[in-house]
Amino acid sequence: MELVNYFEQNNVLFYGGSSLLAYMWINTLKKKNNIFLTQHLQEIKIKGCNIFNVEHKISKKDLISIIKKNKIKVIINCVGLTNVEKCENDYDNSNYLNSIVPQILAKVCEFCKIKFVHISTDHLFDGGKSFCSELETPNPLNIYAKSKHIGEINVMKTNKESLIIRTNFFGNGPKHKASFSDTIINSILNEKEIVLFKDVFFTPIHIKEFSRIVNILVNKDFSGIYNIVCDERISKYEFGTLISEILNLPKNYLKEGRLKERKDLVKRPIDMSLSNQKIKNLAGVKVLPIIDQIKYLYHKQ
Repeated sequence: MELVNYFEQNNVLFYGGSSLLAYMWINTLKKKNNIFLTQHLQEIKIKGCNIFNVEHKISKKDLISIIKKNKIKVIINCVGLTNVEKCENDYDNSNYLNSIVPQILAKVCEFCKIKFVHISTDHLFDGGKSFCSELETPNPLNIYAKSKHIGEINVMKTNKESLIIRTNFFGNGPKHKASFSDTIINSILNEKEIVLFKDVFFTPIHIKEFSRIVNILVNKDFSGIYNIVCDERISKYEFGTLISEILNLPKNYLKEGRLKERKDLVKRPIDMSLSNQKIKNLAGVKVLPIIDQIKYLYHKQ
């Protein structure tokens, strides 16, 4: 029997409601009147959701008030500075958004006795090994990865009941922020070449499948670190090729590239693939093949 969608039965606050992840995640939910979002600079336009304006610096007092007044049961942290190059050039902002904010939210959730879900990353390792498990020791290569790693540590030290998700998601994003799959599709439709790395590997998961699995973990009140990714380890170029094949789009705009030849980019792992055996073994989760997940994508001709 399929679990009831926790996020459609309880009041859930997405902190960082204008983020790419929050936007796509919310659009997988059928009933939205239990969804609460925070917005800062980017205006959110999602019907049926409750929106709160917040400042860059978190006010614990205001956040606690929102939680109590609206009977929030879960906070999902979607805030983060995810651009690797920007993180390298703006340590203070990267540290605050990726390391400090998660800790503050974890502490508030512990105080209010509600569930905290923190979204982490697959960039935590040096790329020397495939399918890294949750037991592997992180070895971050850049400021982004280091700040996300510290964020994980801060969350677990502050609130041991927190659920930390490591992932790499794709799906149809909003106009103001394209996802990786959007970028590939839009390039092809606009007849523009796009270079995709053939030597960079990852385990991407569609937001619909991601949302389904997180729902299972929250329903079962799981805590700790979990990788929510697909079964298949593929290169960025292979991912683009699969999208073009499955959506019946021309492949001639997809060009092979190699990260090792890009000396202008901040150092990052060539293999970001994660193992999803933990969610399979402990939560009994089955993950759809990546080919079936890509079928969830759509495009406008």
